[in-house]
Amino acid sequence: MSPRARSRWTRTRFRGARELQVTSGRRDIQRERRPWGIAWGQPIAYSILEHELVHAIVANSLGNRYQKLAKVWHEFIAYAVQPEIMESDLKSKVLANYPDAWPFQFLESVNPIVYAADPDEFGISAYLFTVANGGPKFIGQILVKEVPFSTEEFEFLWSCTK
Repeated sequence: MSPRARSRWTRTRFRGARELQVTSGRRDIQRERRPWGIAWGQPIAYSILEHELVHAIVANSLGNRYQKLAKVWHEFIAYAVQPEIMESDLKSKVLANYPDAWPFQFLESVNPIVYAADPDEFGISAYLFTVANGGPKFIGQILVKEVPFSTEEFEFLWSCTK
């Protein structure tokens, strides 16, 4: 890789039993994406970092079971937690940008297609669904597979890794 190309990328690794890797294309993010319609700044950047740290915490908590939890459920958890830990002004702005948002009506709505269609709205629906089902307690129930609905149905969803 040429020095010029190498300077466009950042890669951080922490070696050991677990690895954290951060990769960036160093693109001008301000012109490309506005999460939840919010302009880039320190609050949204910190909130996105917190979202990614939730993934790391879940990975640490689940250990070797991490890969068994469907990827969309990893996103569900990170998005459900994110508004709870973001600055209150930012949380108000984010929720105000989605006045018509609803919690997921069916568990089947937590799927890769719905997530890919609009990750921001998926995140709001995940948060609202979590609030409607017990908040932080519900997230804990997901992680130990003790959810307040059909465990057979959830066991299938929990194990869909692809």
